[in-house]
Amino acid sequence: MTRDQNGTWEMESNDNFEGYMKALDIDFATRKIALHLTQTKIIEQDGDKFKTQTKSTFRNYNVDFTVGVEFEEHTKGLDDRKVKTLVVWEGDALVCVQKGEKENRGWKQWVEGDKLYLMWVRRGDSLCPDERQHLFYPGRPGGVPLQPNLPEARKPLTRPSKHSPFRSFPSPWLCCLL
Repeated sequence: MTRDQNGTWEMESNDNFEGYMKALDIDFATRKIALHLTQTKIIEQDGDKFKTQTKSTFRNYNVDFTVGVEFEEHTKGLDDRKVKTLVVWEGDALVCVQKGEKENRGWKQWVEGDKLYLMWVRRGDSLCPDERQHLFYPGRPGGVPLQPNLPEARKPLTRPSKHSPFRSFPSPWLCCLL
């Protein structure tokens, strides 16, 4: 794994995302639309400073942050929450915790090989019992287990080929729902 998350990333798969959105009370229509979106994440990283864009045909979302510095985030265009967000390094992975009207939400993101992995997490309950048996880092046979009460939805993303039109975008990264 590496701490370098710079680049433009295109969505490759989207496992159990509907279960995650349902557990977070995202409305039916938004869930159905979100499941069919293909996202591109553009991450510009300068040390611990991140500028991220998540682009799709339905919505775009931008967030800038510095690792270790809490900031106010308005997830307008996503699930429309106002939260206090803190992103920290956990090894080579970024871990986000959001505090607000809906507690214990966040994500974990890391690069392994040529893929960016993003796990959406809601801590403290068993929202997706069928998923709890498979809580391993994707792409790593026999991976490292997470805490058994952390349901997740993960999205491996890959860097585009050298012939992709996205190569001209600035370096990329991630954040929030949709």
